[in-house]
Amino acid sequence: VDIFRHQFDDMDETLQDTFWRLVSDYQRLSQLTENSKTYLSTSTSDKLLYQTASLEEWLTYCCEKNNVRYQLNQDKQLSLPYYWLTICLENLVKNAQQHGAGAITVHVQVSQTLTIKVQDEGQFPSYWQRLFPSKAAHSNNMGIGLDIVKHLMRMANGKLIILRNPTRCILELPYEDHSAD
Repeated sequence: VDIFRHQFDDMDETLQDTFWRLVSDYQRLSQLTENSKTYLSTSTSDKLLYQTASLEEWLTYCCEKNNVRYQLNQDKQLSLPYYWLTICLENLVKNAQQHGAGAITVHVQVSQTLTIKVQDEGQFPSYWQRLFPSKAAHSNNMGIGLDIVKHLMRMANGKLIILRNPTRCILELPYEDHSAD
């Protein structure tokens, strides 16, 4: 990338456009690599990167992108691992879209902890159904999404709770409130 950057002015317009796409892809891959280092690390001392942002703005972005409604009891400026929390929320929403039934709603409660509940009108598979899934159940995914969500929640000192009928996948995690700042 640096070699091409030094020769940018000598490139024709089509090649310059291609170069900018390459730079953009390079930056996204670099960010993904840095974020993945923390996730894949075996050290418990490595912490997830936290950012401070409006909870409502983050929810609006995630839910509109995935075409689901959300309910939020109050908006606050919270310090959270938004990058990883987005991965968790999108995984739960996509699971509900792919395997659930009826309307999907995201309910968010800010109290002593942050609670994010993804609910549909279906019935979550029993332990035995998950242990011995049908071939159709695995046709569109690898089946490891909930394990990743559970792992990320543990890294954020939170937890994943799954309730069966109707299906409710709940993320609970502590937060830092920066609304008064």
